[in-house]
Amino acid sequence: MIVATLERQQKQELKDIRKLQKSNYARAVQEAKERLISAKIIDANGKLAAPYK
Repeated sequence: MIVATLERQQKQELKDIRKLQKSNYARAVQEAKERLISAKIIDANGKLAAPYK
């Protein structure tokens, strides 16, 4: 009984960790894109800016 409960809890924690990792990755990608746009390396569409083509 206790072992089954602990296994379920561990599985749920692993799911939560995976979900956090995905959201952290998505946030990091968005922040990197915003930095590239603000540095005028890429435009809002994600294409290279004119000086870098």
